[in-house]
Amino acid sequence: MSREIKADHLRKIAERYNTHPDEMVHVGGFENSVYSFSQNGTELFLRIGSADHMTFELVKAEIDWVLYLVENGVPAVHPVASANELFVERVNTGDALYNVVAFEKARGEHVDHGNPGAWDDAMIRDWGRTIGRMHSLADGFQAGTYRRYEFRPDLDSHMYSKESKEVSDYINSLFGKLRALRKTRESYGLVHSDIHTGNFLVTDNRISAILDFDRSCYKWFVSELAVALYYPLYLTSIRSDPGAQEEFVSRFVPLFLEGYENERKMPLEWLDHLEMFIRVREVILFMYAPAEEIRSRLRPRISGREPYLDVKSIISP
Repeated sequence: MSREIKADHLRKIAERYNTHPDEMVHVGGFENSVYSFSQNGTELFLRIGSADHMTFELVKAEIDWVLYLVENGVPAVHPVASANELFVERVNTGDALYNVVAFEKARGEHVDHGNPGAWDDAMIRDWGRTIGRMHSLADGFQAGTYRRYEFRPDLDSHMYSKESKEVSDYINSLFGKLRALRKTRESYGLVHSDIHTGNFLVTDNRISAILDFDRSCYKWFVSELAVALYYPLYLTSIRSDPGAQEEFVSRFVPLFLEGYENERKMPLEWLDHLEMFIRVREVILFMYAPAEEIRSRLRPRISGREPYLDVKSIISP
């Protein structure tokens, strides 16, 4: 979890945005620290990240991507330039190096994450449409000097090296299948990579703000649908009710794809890989979980002692 930035560090950061640490309020964050402050009567947010977490080059590439999306009608939260007219500030305090970005306050409300059965049909369609729009724009996006990274979770194999052979063999096998997938213009490109309900806001059942592009990367497009499905299936009240899971998938996927295909066609054969990417999402959460308590809840499916829902059989014509 993110921690508050030391006072002398925060002072140097605040100067870049013509504000003072006393005017800044720590509001949380996970891998970054987030502060709110006001500028000319407008509430803004500062995302302060250690260069050990994400390099300046990667953050600059992220913001270039976000600005491109905003310019093309995607409701991503808009970055705000610093007093130096920079969208990414690199702040060296002597004993720490930070990459800092300011954003406008997002408009809208979170949907009820814990109650997927109550999600409005129009919202689900717009979720699909918004992601379809982003994927369509990815086809024409030309990265500048800096480029986001390729999705390669197997590079962090040390994160599960101390697990049982049963678990580590499963993860290695899954990543092997992932490496074997084709990368075509239709199937692979720059994606948000983490669009679950916690990372967007809604106004009148339409997505009004997309948050947190910190993990955007080059990846298979179908993985975005897997992320959308994983959380309600396995982290809400329906996780222990196969009937409720099947009902949710039967409703959600057609609505999502209807919205998505208003912007971009998803090759049907890529839906064959949907369940694999759901498994990949869970493995990533397992690898980076901040506490053993979380890993212990995820381990039964990864070890094979608890089944995944057979999504393909539900959505197949």
